[in-house]
Amino acid sequence: MNQKELKQEIKSRKLRNLYIFCSDDYFLKKLYRERIREAGEFDFEIIDINDENEIYKIAEHSNSNTLFSKAKIRIIYARIHYILSSYDIKSIKNNIVILDPAGCKNLKHKNLVKFETPTEDEIKKFIVYKTGQNGKKIEKKAADFILQRFINKDTSSLNIFLEKVLLYSIDKEIIKYEDVEKLAENVQNYNVFKLAEYVMQNDITKFFREVDGVLNSIHPSVVVSIIANEAIKTVSSGLLNDSELADTSLKIRSVIRYKQYFKTLGIKRLSSLLDLLNDMDLIIKSLNINGFSELFKARMFGWFAKPKA
Repeated sequence: MNQKELKQEIKSRKLRNLYIFCSDDYFLKKLYRERIREAGEFDFEIIDINDENEIYKIAEHSNSNTLFSKAKIRIIYARIHYILSSYDIKSIKNNIVILDPAGCKNLKHKNLVKFETPTEDEIKKFIVYKTGQNGKKIEKKAADFILQRFINKDTSSLNIFLEKVLLYSIDKEIIKYEDVEKLAENVQNYNVFKLAEYVMQNDITKFFREVDGVLNSIHPSVVVSIIANEAIKTVSSGLLNDSELADTSLKIRSVIRYKQYFKTLGIKRLSSLLDLLNDMDLIIKSLNINGFSELFKARMFGWFAKPKA
C-alpha cells in the first residue's frame, strides 16, 4: 500500500484493522496516525513491543466490537523497538492496530504502508501551509531556498527546519530570504537546540562552552523559548503516560530520552528552570535586553549550581 492509497482510505473512512508503517520519517507517520484518529470517534492507546515474544500480545488488545459497530473502537498504536521481518498474526479482527517498527527488513504484507519522499510541489505547498498556519507569509525566494535544501530528503528534516525558521522569525510577519539564509548559517555554527540539550543533561561545562556563540548569533527570545520548550517536554514526559502525551500538541521524538532528563533533573529543578526562563522572557519583552547575556549566564550558573532536591 502506498501513501496515496492510505490517504484515500482515510478520506472514505473505510479503514482496515491493521496498518504497518514502514518509514524512518517520524513526521509523516505521526501525521497519518493522527489522520486515522480523526476519521472517527476512536479511543487511542500506545503500547511498546520490545522483542518478538511480546508482539503476540497485540492480539490481546482486540475486543469484541467489530470495526463497523456503533461502539467506540480503539486505535492501538504499537511501537516495535526492533526490525520487523515477518508478521503472521491472524487474530486481529477488532479495533485498528497500527504497527510502527524500527525497520521493515524484507517484510512483505498487504497492509504495509510505504511512505514516499515528497515531490517539489508538495514541499512548496507544505512550506506555505506551515508558515501560514503560524500567521506568517514567506517570500518566494526564501521558500525556494528551503526547497533546494530538502529535495529528496524526509519530511521530518523539513518540518524541524521550518519550526526553527518560525522560532527565529518570532517577531516578524514576513519571512525573507535573508532570514532563512542566516538561520542555515547559524544552525551550522551554533546550535541552540544542542544548548538546550546540555541544560536537560545538566552539563554545565558544555553549556558555558557554547552559550556565548549562541547568544551572539541568535535573538535571546528564541534561545529562551527553545530551552523552555525542552523543559516543558521533559516535565510532560515525566508526569504523563504515553496516551496522555499523544493527546498533547508536543512533538516528542524520543519519550525515553525526555523521561531520562526528568529523572536526572527532578520536578523541583525543572520548575525553577521554567520560572527562571519566564523571568528572562519578561525582561526581553520589556525591551530591556542591555546586558541580557551576562544576566542570563549568571542566572543559569546559579541554576546549574543548585543540587537536585
